[in-house]
Amino acid sequence: MVLNHLTHIKMRKLFYGLLLLSLFSCGRNNRVSHEFKGENFHCEYQTADGRIEGHYISYYNNEEVKAEGYFENGYHAGNWKLWDSTGLVEERYYKNPFSCEIIIPGPKSKPSDSIYMLKKTSLGYYPYFEVKEKMVLYAKRIWRFIPIENNPLIKASELFPIWQKSIVDGNLLYKKESNLNLSDDGNYSYYSTDTKLVGYNIVEDYFYDNIRNVSEKRILGLAPVVIGLEKKATVLPWIYFPEVRAQLATKLMDNNQLPKNIQTLDDVFFFRYFASRIYKEENPYLRDNDIDIFAEGMEKESERIDMELIDSEHDIWLELVKK
Repeated sequence: MVLNHLTHIKMRKLFYGLLLLSLFSCGRNNRVSHEFKGENFHCEYQTADGRIEGHYISYYNNEEVKAEGYFENGYHAGNWKLWDSTGLVEERYYKNPFSCEIIIPGPKSKPSDSIYMLKKTSLGYYPYFEVKEKMVLYAKRIWRFIPIENNPLIKASELFPIWQKSIVDGNLLYKKESNLNLSDDGNYSYYSTDTKLVGYNIVEDYFYDNIRNVSEKRILGLAPVVIGLEKKATVLPWIYFPEVRAQLATKLMDNNQLPKNIQTLDDVFFFRYFASRIYKEENPYLRDNDIDIFAEGMEKESERIDMELIDSEHDIWLELVKK
């Protein structure tokens, strides 16, 4: 029985391998396959231009399948299935990254406000779904670096001028992160002649909403990262990201090859159409100045945190099924 199941798993891997090859040959998706081995699970996943995008399958240490589905820009998309030692225990369908329907075993309750409809405000951006503390089952703060060389949309955008205008108003500073040095007259000056913009740092909250049954990532702060003549990275003052979303929504993306939902610069961030790497996760014993975003091995550490976040969410699904 075990042998038959292992053979079934190998056949599934072969099938998806052939499927990926066919996608490559047709030129439909420029995706790269990866394999990650964690302490209590291992998984196979794909990326597209540095974003977690495509087929994902994870296994328990005994090689039994744990979870399977697809990602779009790091968010669960479409149909997903989850197994434990008894077999298939959950199947869900994502209508969009922020709303899903539990098919198996079926929702125990379905509040009228649990469905998030994607509709832009009069200011041109999608509002966040109102989340109250009692709805959050799990939360963690994450810091990421977005290199502009791997994100041509952001590199060519007007994000930096928006940041420059935002720091003039002290109310737009993200004071939990920023150390803003002002001149004697109370102004902040930035001279770019001797520095090169290499990317942006963002700080975000990752959480699982127990009402909508979905995870979400919300960006709180953003700061440019520059390199000077001494090749040392400097993080410029942070701004509070939610306050600049209306400005980002006025900057249209001029690229007919983009997905239909990516129309503005705010859409790029809202739907997470960017490549990034984690350089810090919430840890009371780790200080900010101990982090080097260009340190050797940071890519592997970023992968570990991303994959463990995904697997932790699947563990939450299992716990909720058992309740």
